[in-house]
Amino acid sequence: MRFLLMLLACGILAAQNQTVVTVGGPVVSPTSPSLASPTAQPQTAPEDLCSVEGTVTNAATGAPVRKAMVLMNRTEITPSPNAFPVNYSTTTDTAGKFAMKDIEPGRYRITVSRVGFVTMSYGARAPNRPGTVLALERAQKIKDVNLRLTPHGVVTGRILDEDGEPLPNVSLFLVRFQKRQGRQQENVGGNGMTNDLGEFRIFGVVPGKYYLRANGRAEVVFNAQDHSVNAQPEEDYVPTYYPGTIDPATATPIEVGRNSSVGPIG
Repeated sequence: MRFLLMLLACGILAAQNQTVVTVGGPVVSPTSPSLASPTAQPQTAPEDLCSVEGTVTNAATGAPVRKAMVLMNRTEITPSPNAFPVNYSTTTDTAGKFAMKDIEPGRYRITVSRVGFVTMSYGARAPNRPGTVLALERAQKIKDVNLRLTPHGVVTGRILDEDGEPLPNVSLFLVRFQKRQGRQQENVGGNGMTNDLGEFRIFGVVPGKYYLRANGRAEVVFNAQDHSVNAQPEEDYVPTYYPGTIDPATATPIEVGRNSSVGPIG
């Protein structure tokens, strides 16, 4: 049985003390080095600490992006097995600028996220791609870490059964097809699930061309047998591509682009 997929809209939304108890052994003072915090790091002289500054802008308009979360994750393995690397974070101001100080020298990956945009890594050529590792030497001050965030895409629609009634709890996937080692594979670019009205909303999508697929049964009752007097043949819903085909080759792609919209279609 196939789903009936109705695509309502597709477009871009421009931005959204741990206590240690030793049994049968000597009492250890909380200040003992053996109970030091697992995040403790060798102290760096204040004059050797680093700073990083930069800006975050909208890739579509060039406007500053405020309230964006900037995260610096250290990539190096710490010399002590009980020590975790220290990470740093901040948010951009109304001008899209950010600044962090007192940063330990080392190697970091910087990512920026904001509601309404696709998360981006510093130095990456496109969303969802690895960025550049930023190496900070002692006392280094960097002021040109600039990132551009792409507004995310949003796809909305509705799933109906063969009688035109809404189907809840159906999984939806936006997929792309790519050949690898001679075999065609799917890459998922976003997913969602229908609500009680059969409606779905997939957000955070990188702009591009996708196929929309509905998967699985709409309703499953676990550990229960159908003992109806007039039992119907057991049926299941097969994966269906928009606008209503089980063959990906005959499916209609959806273009998710900046400020684009399409629908309602059914």
